[in-house]
Amino acid sequence: MSKMNNSLRLLLIDDNPDDRALTIRELKKEFEIQVEEIIDAEGFAHALQEGTFDIVITDYQLRWSNGLEILGRVKSRYPDCIVIMFTATGDEEIAVEAMKKGLDDYVLKSPKHFKRLPVAVNAAAKKAQQRQRLREAEEALQESEAQKQALLDGSPDMIIQIDTNMRILWANKTALGMNPDAMGQTCHKAYINRDDPCEGCPCKRCMDTGQIEMEIMYQPAAECVQGESYWENIGVPVKDTASRIIGAIEINRNVTKRKIAEEQIKASLKEKEVLLKEIHHRVKNNLQIISSLLDMSRRRTENQEAVDLLSDARAKVHTMALIHAQLYQSDRFDRIDMGRHIQELFNFLAAIYETKSRFVTYLAKPSNVFLELTQAIPCALVLNEVISNAFKHAFKEGEKGTIEASIQRTTDDTIVIRIKDDGKGIPEEIDIDKTNGLGFKLARNLVRSQLGGKIRVEGNGGTEIVIEFNALKEEREYA
Repeated sequence: MSKMNNSLRLLLIDDNPDDRALTIRELKKEFEIQVEEIIDAEGFAHALQEGTFDIVITDYQLRWSNGLEILGRVKSRYPDCIVIMFTATGDEEIAVEAMKKGLDDYVLKSPKHFKRLPVAVNAAAKKAQQRQRLREAEEALQESEAQKQALLDGSPDMIIQIDTNMRILWANKTALGMNPDAMGQTCHKAYINRDDPCEGCPCKRCMDTGQIEMEIMYQPAAECVQGESYWENIGVPVKDTASRIIGAIEINRNVTKRKIAEEQIKASLKEKEVLLKEIHHRVKNNLQIISSLLDMSRRRTENQEAVDLLSDARAKVHTMALIHAQLYQSDRFDRIDMGRHIQELFNFLAAIYETKSRFVTYLAKPSNVFLELTQAIPCALVLNEVISNAFKHAFKEGEKGTIEASIQRTTDDTIVIRIKDDGKGIPEEIDIDKTNGLGFKLARNLVRSQLGGKIRVEGNGGTEIVIEFNALKEEREYA
């Protein structure tokens, strides 16, 4: 049958033309109707085939049939169709028998009772509309359930619904494909042949906690239907309208390939870490050898200018060696602790310039700045140049003094380095931006070319060198 609209479509079955006319006249007083009149068996069979009606009104006594037969044939084909029957006899037994077979209402064919026909049709129309809405809701629900079923059956994951006793109430196609007899069994019996749930079972936990639980579980070949494998198991609690837990949804995903890939990646990463550690160790050793050779050459010469040049070269090499030594000792190869490096650099330079450093106090202020290797090495070389200059030139022989160094990060990710001494200060005629002295020239080029920053001198009771540059994106993540 087609859907109802605002105009009622009636199938009027009566072989008495006067009764048909009276019926139509009475109904049109109350309703907007479309009437198809049926007077014989052929017309009824055709109308029944077409099904273009909302309500059937049939006489009980027909020359070619009777109301009970009409009722049976209509209800057999259209169970929800409203059927009203006329009867002239007033026989209650006939009415009771018709009601048992699904009759919705009956009206006596007498002037006194005939006026009840519009009331009966009105009630029938409302009932028909209710049935239509219910049928549409059921169809929508069935369509929604079919879509959900198709979606769940299309998933490669095992999805099952269990009750509080861990028994399977529903399973998708993937789960049934692994065990067609799973329904009614406990999930642990159906899929891993265990009498009791696995230790740490997320489904059992989620019913205890009321929260979604997850666990990656290993199943040996003896237990799992798919042999040795790893499974990601998710348990989602199911609650009734009173928020009482009545079961769980269990989602099982085979992650064996992923776990194997993870193990391979871990093994490969471990090999690379060992290799990197060995590389840094060898670089450090090679730089230390070069530093030692330079130191040996320095000790063998009596030319002070050569001694100074060799000392400076040795300091530069050792500065880079300190970076690689820190990387070798660290669990991470992507960053350098610059606060620690400044302290180690102070200790090394103090040993080189021991004749002056024994009168000088040096202080590396605490910091939490980390730099990647690309910025750490040029930064370390700049620190070496500036701090070496402070040891060599800031104080006279035997004069006491202080050298301080700090490295900080500002809120806009600018790295600010300050090296300050309270010595005699840089002569006014020296311009750090123009001087071609090896130390300042190297520091200036490293800051501007490799760090993309700027360097300046601030003199106030000594000398303060300030270096600023922006941290790289990778290094900002360490802040």
